[in-house]
Amino acid sequence: MKVLKFGGTSVGSVESIKTVVSVLQSNRKKKKEIAVVFSAMSGVTNQLIEAGRKAAEGEDAYKNIVQTIENKHIHAVKALIDVKFQSKVVANIKMLINELDDLLNGVYLLGELSPRTLDTVQSFGERLSC
Repeated sequence: MKVLKFGGTSVGSVESIKTVVSVLQSNRKKKKEIAVVFSAMSGVTNQLIEAGRKAAEGEDAYKNIVQTIENKHIHAVKALIDVKFQSKVVANIKMLINELDDLLNGVYLLGELSPRTLDTVQSFGERLSC
């Protein structure tokens, strides 16, 4: 089995994602067994860390960061996925964004960001990317 791991730059833009799709299609045509691992889109992990820190500091600017992350992923969906399949994917993104927003609201209310919570916040990058 071949494991293909695509880092943030590989999934950082619509054009780079198209390249990843091409690589995956090529492997599929060769009938190779593969496992695929995706990182967060380029810059998203840093944005998530910043959102967590702002929430812990009582700055509601974390909401703007979450909105930026959501917009980035919705833009990618609209550019890459056939319109008849977009609503399901957008719904999944919105569900994850709502979960992230709830978590960051808890951080905001408590005024603390534990390492475990920060890890959970950062996990949304990979989850949204996939």
